[in-house]
Amino acid sequence: MDGRSVGKIIEDKRKELNLTIEQCSSETRISKKFLKSIEDDNFDAFPGEVYYLGFLRTYSQLLQLDANELVKLYYRQKKIEEPAPLEELTKPIKKEIKLPKLSKNAISIMVIAVIAVVLIVGIILIVSIPSKQKSVTDSRQLDKEQKPELKKNEFLIEQRRTIRTFRPGDVILIPDGSNYHRLKIITVDPKNKVTQLSFEEIASTLELKEKDKIDIDYDINGETDFQIVLNELDSSGVSLTFERLTSEYSRNGFTTDNLSISSSSVAQTDSGNSSLTMPPLVVVVNASKKGYIRLESDIEGTIEQMLAPSQSVKISGKEKIVLMLTNSSGMSVMINNSPLVLPKEFTIYCVISWIFDKDKNSYSLVTEFKK
Repeated sequence: MDGRSVGKIIEDKRKELNLTIEQCSSETRISKKFLKSIEDDNFDAFPGEVYYLGFLRTYSQLLQLDANELVKLYYRQKKIEEPAPLEELTKPIKKEIKLPKLSKNAISIMVIAVIAVVLIVGIILIVSIPSKQKSVTDSRQLDKEQKPELKKNEFLIEQRRTIRTFRPGDVILIPDGSNYHRLKIITVDPKNKVTQLSFEEIASTLELKEKDKIDIDYDINGETDFQIVLNELDSSGVSLTFERLTSEYSRNGFTTDNLSISSSSVAQTDSGNSSLTMPPLVVVVNASKKGYIRLESDIEGTIEQMLAPSQSVKISGKEKIVLMLTNSSGMSVMINNSPLVLPKEFTIYCVISWIFDKDKNSYSLVTEFKK
């Protein structure tokens, strides 16, 4: 962008539109202090980088600038301003070394010696090429066998315990030794709380309801080796938990004999008290106005985007989800199908987590708003 910094581009555009800092602060509901810091490229004025990026996107939107391009420019600008590594600053200056003059006979001997060394090295390389090529090929084949290439709607279960939401047509790859079982989501019926699944190796279709579970007994010894639990089902898809319980794998093929479906007890014990097992965390953010959203999950990673009116985003977690959003008056947040009451502030930063309550002998859902 013609050599100007992020702050300079913002300032020039504001002046071009004949807007004052006060007017922009009123429109964006961002403090004048932070707007001025953006224009001055004073990144240290913000509590953290995530706040700067959120305010930058909102300010850019008001000034009709491309927020994505400004974020890219910020990262380039930040990289340029980083100090050189200590080793570069302390690197000794190379001194020019003058070599003694050699006679013609000495030069001839050196040339012959160099040619001889090149010939010997060449012979060694030619002899060793077949074995090295074979080694590289074997290594690549091994890597390919260990981790398959995934298509757009395919998901690989790599963790011992994974919680994720899937949609019809998604295919989940479940590791089994050196093989993978492919589980496909066929239908999702939110009204009746039913989903249909199928394994590639098994012709029959499996039908599950909320809180049902599939127990997989690879070696058919009466012990569950891998478990799939249907946590909840709504219009956004079906939330499933995948958990490996043992190191066993199927040795004699994979059939219906390895499977059993039963009602899950994840949510409650027989006595009706809360189970010591934490239910999954599911956070859904719906936008009625434009706003910046950032969600950090301990399972699914980070989602960061600018939401337009009527757009929504959903993320699942195990123990903790961190929520950050701007323009909170135009946002609504649901945690496990329950509404979260947002404070009347433009920028919200909230940590959502399960905390064990010793007095109740159960887990409690805690939401902590931070400045």
